[in-house]
Amino acid sequence: MRRPHPDAARIISAHGRQAWVQTRLGGLALCHLKGRDLEPLANDWVQVDDPDRPTVVTDLLERRNTLYRQEGQKIKALAANLDLVLIVLAGEPRFAPDAISRLMASLIEQSIDFQIVLNKADLPEALATANELIATFQPVAPCRPWPVVQTSTREPKGLEALARVLQPLARADDQACVALVGQSGMGKSSLLNRLVPDAEAQTNAISTALQSGRHTTTASRVYQAKTEGGLGLQVVDTPGFQRFGISHLQRDDLERIFPEWAQISEELGRCRFVNCSHDHEPDCQIQFKISQLLDSQPAAGQQLESRRQQWLRLLQASS
Repeated sequence: MRRPHPDAARIISAHGRQAWVQTRLGGLALCHLKGRDLEPLANDWVQVDDPDRPTVVTDLLERRNTLYRQEGQKIKALAANLDLVLIVLAGEPRFAPDAISRLMASLIEQSIDFQIVLNKADLPEALATANELIATFQPVAPCRPWPVVQTSTREPKGLEALARVLQPLARADDQACVALVGQSGMGKSSLLNRLVPDAEAQTNAISTALQSGRHTTTASRVYQAKTEGGLGLQVVDTPGFQRFGISHLQRDDLERIFPEWAQISEELGRCRFVNCSHDHEPDCQIQFKISQLLDSQPAAGQQLESRRQQWLRLLQASS
């Protein structure tokens, strides 16, 4: 997202009633927030009292999208104005497929593009495990699968495939922004350090100014990265998670990560009931299609039934 106003500043990280901002000239400044209503997020665009030497954030500019995560009954906003989210997965430790499906539904609801990054690809057993887990939430053919790219932070050329994904986003004005999101233990920090070699130095500088290191693992933080050719990209590191609540999502949001349902409706017609849960209702086309496939193509039928069970779990989690 390009700078929405010539004097707008970018939020690098927010900590209570203070926030680090990047000025229009590229410098960093620690600012106070004006009033109690301002709650900026990492990568928000804001107005400040002085575009070159700001001390106060005076206003929050309109967001294009927001990365949300539900923790218990509380909806937590992590970052804003994202061009792409990198969903970092690995087979060691094992990730939770349902949590990733919930994350994808939340991203789609906000019209945020995402790319699955299968990390630790240099570990054969972990790679095999991760591929098996990813297969459990991939749409059934002929629907298009979710995009997956493999990375390894231990190999010199382990990020080449990811670099090809990011290169089209990189621009001379450094305005495009991607976020790293994933469960704890997926190697997200190692990936960040490869994408942004001086990430630790950038973090330490802010921690020193705040006289605390505790914020660095609990708050989202924007880093400046440079790609080949000198083009720039902003990278947001977000706190790892173990669970991902989705009660803030509607049924229609969940249906968008099950493109099979629309494909089956186009092929066989709609279910008898508009709000069919594809569980116990009569004349459910999803269950009818599964029954057909189990007779003719057992493997495909089992895969579609597995997707239906996942759908039912997510539907229950959102209620």
